[in-house]
Amino acid sequence: MVEHWARAPRVFTLDDGCGLQLRVLDIGATWWSCHVRVPDEGPRELLLGHADPTQHLLQPGYMGSMVGRYANRIAQARFELDGRTWHLLPNEGPHQLHGGPDGFHRRRWTVQRADERSLRLQLVSPDGDQGFPGRLVVELAYTITAPGHLRIAWQARCGAACPVNLSNHAYFNLDRMAPDVSGHRLQLGASRMLPVDAAQLPCADPLPVQGTRHDLRQPIRLGDAGEFDHAWLLDTPGDSTATAARLHAADGRVQLALGTTLPALQCYTGQHLNATRGRAGVLYHRGAGIALEPEFLPDSPNHPEWPQPSCVLRPGAVMAQHIDYRFTVDDGR
Repeated sequence: MVEHWARAPRVFTLDDGCGLQLRVLDIGATWWSCHVRVPDEGPRELLLGHADPTQHLLQPGYMGSMVGRYANRIAQARFELDGRTWHLLPNEGPHQLHGGPDGFHRRRWTVQRADERSLRLQLVSPDGDQGFPGRLVVELAYTITAPGHLRIAWQARCGAACPVNLSNHAYFNLDRMAPDVSGHRLQLGASRMLPVDAAQLPCADPLPVQGTRHDLRQPIRLGDAGEFDHAWLLDTPGDSTATAARLHAADGRVQLALGTTLPALQCYTGQHLNATRGRAGVLYHRGAGIALEPEFLPDSPNHPEWPQPSCVLRPGAVMAQHIDYRFTVDDGR
């Protein structure tokens, strides 16, 4: 779709006046950069990203982008709904990942309003887009709600019943210039996870994490936990005031607490970031960042029996979701 590439991405800056500054692109509604001010150090970049915004037009790894219509995987690029089978465009073998080959991460979102604390964007996805039914309209906002606090919120309406699952695909590395996130500590508010097969598709119903390496209810060093590309069912679905995930920098100076209204969280430790060129010409390698993606469980359109709210948006209804990111900085005293 050539119109997506007609001009370079526009860059918007949000600033809380207390050290948190982020930059967002209209292409993919991409969260391109996020700085916090660390005492005796200055601004610290917390996100992986390309040095030039135009490189995000061809990015292979969804860095910072909003992904949809359906974040994560749909097996065999098909689902049944209301007695009809829908065939989607595959982009990972026979399966669909993150909304298809021309998903929302590749679209130019329309800017509706921008100031130093908030950016509002809109995307219209036509009926049949990547195989999905109905004309979908998404209103999205990046908002600094308090010092050190960012909310990404969206509302969606659709002209036909359709599964909808948007998420942000930011990769975090909270350590200044660290080559990977192995020294980070991660904690999740989740007592069940979804097993997957070699294709990263669900192969069983959600299972308890007790006694497995997926039990992250207490902080664990990522280098000791092994690699992840799995979804966890959150223990407090719909409650964004609860902490779904807590991530600590290895040096202890920066912490991220994440809350969301969505029922699950995909944790991906960047296994496929091999030789991806990032800021200042740096090559990101395996494990350079961790993605924490609030969402519905992968392949949910084919598993309405799973213990979560329905991902199907119906005509006349509004789907409203948000993710809260709360950054804190140790003053070093």
